[in-house]
Order: sequence, then C-alpha cells, then structure tokens
Amino acid sequence: MTLLNKFLQALSGENYEIAQSNLTSEEEDSAIVAAHNSKTVLENINAMGATGGEIDSATTKVNTNLLQIDELLKLIVKSKNLFDVDSVTSNKYMPETGVIADNVIYSISDYIKVNANTDYVCNKNLRFVTFFDSNKTVISGIAATDAGTVISTPANTAYMVITLYTNDYDFNAVQVEQGVAITSFVNYGYSPQNNLIDILNGIIPDKSVSLDSFNFIEIGKNKFNKDSGIDGYYMSLKGDAIVSGVYGYSEYIEVVENETYFTNKFVRFLTFFDAAKIAMSGVGIESISDSSFVVPEGAKYLIATYYITDKNELQIEIGNIASTYESYCYYYTRLPIRE
Repeated sequence: MTLLNKFLQALSGENYEIAQSNLTSEEEDSAIVAAHNSKTVLENINAMGATGGEIDSATTKVNTNLLQIDELLKLIVKSKNLFDVDSVTSNKYMPETGVIADNVIYSISDYIKVNANTDYVCNKNLRFVTFFDSNKTVISGIAATDAGTVISTPANTAYMVITLYTNDYDFNAVQVEQGVAITSFVNYGYSPQNNLIDILNGIIPDKSVSLDSFNFIEIGKNKFNKDSGIDGYYMSLKGDAIVSGVYGYSEYIEVVENETYFTNKFVRFLTFFDAAKIAMSGVGIESISDSSFVVPEGAKYLIATYYITDKNELQIEIGNIASTYESYCYYYTRLPIRE
C-alpha cells in the first residue's frame, strides 16, 4: 500500500487501493497536501454548523464581490510612463552585453516591459539601453541616447533596461513612454481611466471632460496653445525630439489635409503626422516665417517647432494672411439648449 493509499484510508476510515499508481513521491506528497487542505476546509465548515444553503449563499456573495472588483479593475489604466523610480539600483550600469557592472556615476532601472518592433522615447539622456526577450536573455543594446531619441525595440524584445546618469537629473522627472515624441510628464503607476471624473466638493477638475463631448464648443482661430508647449527641445522632420536651448515644440495640433494655414512668426520645423501620430516623411517644412503653408494629403496633426522668445506671440491659423493675434481659447458656437 502506498503512502497516498494509507493517507486516504486514515482520512476516510475506508480502504482505498490505488493499484499500480504512476504517481511519483513528489506527486503523492502534493496530493496528500491537497487532500489535507480540503479536509481542513470541510472540518471548519462543519464546526460552524453551516448548511448547504448558507454555503451556497456565501459563495454567491464572494462571486458577486469578485465581479465588482473585476469591474473596478477595468476602470484602472496603467500610466504612459513606464519608468518606475522606486526600482532603480544605484552605482550600477548595464552595457549592451547585459552584464551589470559597478560605477558610481550610473544607475539602472528594473526590467521595463515593452513590445517588440515598437518605438519608445525617454525625456532624459541615457548611457545604455539593453534589450531582452521574454526569458530575460539579452538580445542587443544601444550605447547611448540623447533625450528625445527614438528607441526602436528589435524583434522578440519583451523587456529593456536603461542605464541613467545619476548626477545629471532628478530620477523623479524621468519618463519612458511609447511613441516618437516626448509628451507631458506623468508619474509611473496606475490611475483611473480618462473618462472617469473625480468630483470633489462639487467641483469638476480642469480638463476632465473631453471637448468632443460638447459639439457647441470649438477652438478659436489660433491653433497653437502656448501653455502646452515643451521648451528645450525641437521636433525634427522625422519626428524626433532633440535637445535645444533656443527652441520648443507644440503639442499635436489637429489640422485639415489640403487646407491652407498661416504662421505669423518664425517656425523652425513643421512636422506632419498621420491619424496614428506617425511622422510623415518627406512632407515636413523647414524654416518658415510670416508665411502660409498647405497641409499635405493624409496629414491629421502637425507639431510646430518655435523660438522660445516668440512663444507668447505665435499664432497658427487657417488662411493665407495673418490676422490680429488671439490667445488660444475656446468659443461657444451656440447655446446647448434642448429643443
């Protein structure tokens, strides 16, 4: 009689015989633990005097709570910032080989989950970027990247590790995100979806409701929002954000293809993007001042690189001549009154 047979017999008082069991000793041990746990649960239920109906009712409540938790989890989204500052290891660097070495001027991130054949960008200079497959086996790496340089992951990439300059910037301001352009900083972590509004004391937070929800509101004639500009970088015609002390670039400005627009100030680059916000090669405009331009076929957005000194007076508007300057704003086109 095997050990498992003996245990089952002792558990039930009956003679269980498993003839020629193919279980290994480890599998028998696992089965014994499972049987013991099941027996303990049954003994606890019996000690509480719970009836079958009460057990079914408790099970229903548990399942209901699990469904509610599942629904709540669906309302939570992961931040666009993939860099976890709390997982940084100081005084280390990781070159393209994937072998960690000591150096007091560097620090390394944890494994950052990424997709293969996908573009990412970091808002800070990096010493190394090292790519790994799903088994965390090194694939390849990049020796150094400037802030805003597009990082393209190779085939089979599942993770990457970045080596940071310890003394050059605050790690709390580092952002790694999917895409080809640096966007406004957000913290790493999880947050409610954008379509959820956190109303406190009867006040709806700024920018918590999409403009698309109000068809009676439209953007004014100036399509450039100076408050959302990112200074210290310029956007190349290839869609790369590159460090510069004299330039800044706009957010994505939605435009109409084949429409004529006018800029009243010098613009270093006009970079056009399709509906997926992928830079369109060969159609960008370099160095335009007090002049009109036509949005190319297939373009949905543009990013304008401006002189920081002109930022407060820049106007990009529909038309072929400049009109009186107006700050970026919204207008009511009609009163939202139900008929």
